Amino acid sequence: MDLLIDGISCPQTTDEAWQPKIKVLQENTEHHIEEEEGELFPKVRKIWDTEPSQQVGRQMQDMKSQRHKEQKAA
Repeated sequence: MDLLIDGISCPQTTDEAWQPKIKVLQENTEHHIEEEEGELFPKVRKIWDTEPSQQVGRQMQDMKSQRHKEQKAA
């Protein structure tokens, strides 16, 4: 995914390869999400009790909020 993001970060909308790169990135992202939600998350729920999972959830939410603030400031 990093390579695809690098390839589209300076878009040349006239570049014929740009739109297919976006499509491949979308497909890879969707596949990654499906793997996490379908395989990884259920496994983690089985081995972690409530407190560690809630702590990680709060940390992820804090990181997400921080990224939104940085994007708005840019």
